[in-house]
Parts: sequence; structure tokens; C-alpha cells
Amino acid sequence: MPLSARKRSSTKSKRTPRVKEKEVVRPIRDTDKPYKDTILTNVETLNSTEDDYAPFLVYKYMLFTSNRYLVAEGNTLEYTEKAYFSKRKNKRRWNVPQQNGYTWNSDNNTALIGMDEKRLFFYRAYYDDNGEIFVAERIKDRRNPWRAKRLKKVKWINSDYDECSITPLSKDSLLFVSNRNDGNYDIYLRTNRTSAYYPAQPVKELNSEANECDLFYCNYNKTLYFASDRAGGVGGFDIYESKYSDGKFSTPTLYKDTFINSVYDDRDYHRYNDSLAYFASDRAGTMGGLDIYEIVVKTVIPNKKEEIEEPEVPDEVEDQRDELIEKLKELGLFPFRGEVQIGAYRYIKSVDAFYKRFPCIKGEDIKMSKIKVFDKVIEKDSLYVHKFIINKVYTDVYEALDKQFAIEAMKCLPDKEFSDMPFIGMLDKKGNRYAIFWKQDEFASKNVFYLMKNGKQIWKSRKF
Repeated sequence: MPLSARKRSSTKSKRTPRVKEKEVVRPIRDTDKPYKDTILTNVETLNSTEDDYAPFLVYKYMLFTSNRYLVAEGNTLEYTEKAYFSKRKNKRRWNVPQQNGYTWNSDNNTALIGMDEKRLFFYRAYYDDNGEIFVAERIKDRRNPWRAKRLKKVKWINSDYDECSITPLSKDSLLFVSNRNDGNYDIYLRTNRTSAYYPAQPVKELNSEANECDLFYCNYNKTLYFASDRAGGVGGFDIYESKYSDGKFSTPTLYKDTFINSVYDDRDYHRYNDSLAYFASDRAGTMGGLDIYEIVVKTVIPNKKEEIEEPEVPDEVEDQRDELIEKLKELGLFPFRGEVQIGAYRYIKSVDAFYKRFPCIKGEDIKMSKIKVFDKVIEKDSLYVHKFIINKVYTDVYEALDKQFAIEAMKCLPDKEFSDMPFIGMLDKKGNRYAIFWKQDEFASKNVFYLMKNGKQIWKSRKF
């Protein structure tokens, strides 16, 4: 029975629920002592009428996978799965989920299936082919933690079978799921010693005669969580846990939490600390298919309105890029196409002369354009200005902003506000010229952006 990410929407357990799901009732507490209270919430602002699953929390952002309807996919691919990200607005709401374009996703099925501090792991499958695992090196950007370099196949894991889940275990080892064992999905261990002569080995103490999937190793409590439809559960797929110590896993046990395991499919349990976890379930009351759920554990002091919350995953610094992008969309500058312009000079008349004047730029590929202007001061209409531009048209606004910052950080260019310093130039459909600037002191401390239209300031970011 296939459990690959691309087939989650159609994959249901062969077992039918044995009992009707019971409503979870919290006990009445007649005490003045603080106690723990667990709150289960359907994260509706992330979910859709289709399957939403594999939630990975990174600071204020949620990275997840969905096979929601997409008109742009065309009739044959409207419900293929894609990876999304969303930023938390407040405790109850998230921003509208966005795709990371073809940086992550492919024409067919792509799912985010694992990550650590340095890597993102994806599953990709085309039509009825077996899926493969890809890895992308993360770009260090705490304000935009979804950013990563190009995806590459993990050749030392992929086989002719279906590999569909992965989780780093330590610096030199990881676990993954494959159906290379007669079509049964099992958990395998891969270490740096693994090669063609020492292939990845199934972890016998974790596997069963049924299927295992949805791996997530929690570093803080040294526990592996995974889903399985093995005998002894309470529903379709259930969440199991196994402690990892001295290089060995304990015998997996059914996760004893009535909020999580139900008579339906419960998958992708990701625990971040003692007070916060996320998982996916198709239990009664979902918006459709699998939905993402949040588990929060709070300490309650009786007879007081306020609650003491356990520490959650650290919040991220507010990022003005989000506000800037919303403004660019409002101005009709999306899909984004922009150039990083380094400066315009009258007396520097070639790229070689520019490199000589600013030696720190020699490592950059730049081009020059010659523009005829009219100078009222000298009343001469045959004056030329030479513009120097990074030789690339950027379609990713974050990449362009990073390049703008990197050029400015070289600190060998003039630093005149809104003049010779680097900026991002764009054109709208009507031919209006837009530019993104920042003032050095404000950007360093508050990340403030300025937008110019035809040489005049029209907007600046307002969050301080």
C-alpha cells in the first residue's frame, strides 16, 4: 500500500474504525493549585478543502505541503501537491499561504518532508513514477527561513523504489522511509559509512509487517515520532514514539494522547517542546481531507484570568520585506522582474574603468548601459551617463534584495542617500521607473525600505 507523499490524498487505511470517536472531556478540577491544560486547535487559516499536512514550524513561519486546487496547474495537474509557507499573524491566525515557486516546487508533485538547521528535504514524483528525495542547502536568513539553494537529488539514498520520508538523526546519520523491501514501507538508517558496499539498513526494532512513514526526530527529548497502520492502534494511521539512546531505539509505543490518536488517520506529528506540537489528521470536523492541527499545553492558575504559557519556539524579528512585497504587489510589480543597479557616472565610461575605480566589485559580473540625458545647467543636449548594473534580471525579490545588500556591504562605493548607492530598479507595464532604496542608518537598525517612482519618493515601510 503506497504511502508516498504524492498519494496521501488517496491513501486510506485498509482497516475501518472500530469505535466511534469519543469527545475529549477535560476533568473538573476542584483545586487552587496550577495545572496543565491541553488545547487542540484546527489551524483553519492554513488549511483548505483538500489535504494539508507535513507542518514544519520555523520561528514565526509554517512550512507545509498541500494538494489544494490551483487553476494555474491546468486540468491535469490542478490537485498536485506543492510546498507552501505562511507567517503567523497572531496566536490564532496565519497569513495566506504562498508557494516558493520553482525554487521548491516542480510541475507535478513536490512535498517538504524533512529539515534541519542546514538543509531542507523534499519529495518529488512525476505521475506514476516512484518518488525521489531531494535536498536543498538552506540560505542563512532568519527573517525568511524558507529560502534555500537549488534542489539536488540525494543519490546516496534514492533507489528504483519509492523513498518518501526523511529525518536527520545526528550530524553523520539520518533515517528515511522506503518500500524497497517487497513493497512494504519501512524505516532505514543511513550513516556516513554507508556506501555501495555498506548499504542503508532497515531498523528492525522500529519496523512492523505493516507500513511506517512520516518520520520526525525531536532533538530536545531524543525521541523519534512516526506514523504506522500496524495492528494495535486505534484507527487508520496512528502516531508512535521511540526513545533513542546509546545508538539504539526503544520498542515503539502508541503515543498515549487522546487529543492526537483517533479512529481516523493521524500523521506527521512534529513536537517542538513540552508545550507545542503540530500534526495532520482527517478526523471528523476537518475542512476536507487531512488538516493541520496545533497542540498547545498551558499552565492554568485557577481563579485567575491570565494563563502562564510554556516557552514556545523563539519568535522571529519583524521583517520589513513582507511589507515591501505587499506594496510591490499593490503597484502591479508582480511577477517581479528587477535589476540591481550599482551606480551611474558621467566620467567612468567602461566596465574596466569601473572595476579599476571600485576594485571591490571585481568579483561581480556587471554590464554598462549608455544613456543620453539633457543637462539644464550646462545647456547641452549631448551629455551621456553610464549606468553600471549587475548582469542578471532577478525574478526573486528576496534574491535581489540580498544582492543589493551584499553590494552595499562591500563599502567601497559612494554612500550618498538615493544617489550613487546600489538600488533595485523595476519598470511597470506603463513604463514607469521604480527603485528600492534604503538609508544606511535606518536600514541597519530598523530595516526601513523606500520606494521611488520616476525619481520621487512615494512610500517607505512603516513598522519600527
